Amino acid sequence: MNKPNRKDYHTDSGLHAAMQVWANSQAKSTLSVSVTFDDSPEEVFRDTFERVQVEKEYKTLDGETYTVSVDSGKYKNTYMPGADEMSRVEIKAAFVAWVQPKNPNVKILSLVWKVESKQ
Repeated sequence: MNKPNRKDYHTDSGLHAAMQVWANSQAKSTLSVSVTFDDSPEEVFRDTFERVQVEKEYKTLDGETYTVSVDSGKYKNTYMPGADEMSRVEIKAAFVAWVQPKNPNVKILSLVWKVESKQ
């Protein structure tokens, strides 16, 4: 879907609604991971990494500026060492390093990544 053009709307409310529909259509996938360790194979650690939201500005016909939130290409990192925002490659590498068992006798049995659509 193309970003709405303010000249195509006669009211601010029509433009605001169109911009929200456009922003929703830009929703990008989340990234989830499941990890199982050999010392407790019945327990699965799961986490989902959400997209970072960015604000996109637009103007109404009378020149007022508003913003709408749109998903960016980065994922939120809330607990691992490193940046707050990471690409898919960066977050996978950081997670693998972070999740490695500190005990050399414990091994990762399963590490599964899944990209999940928001729509």
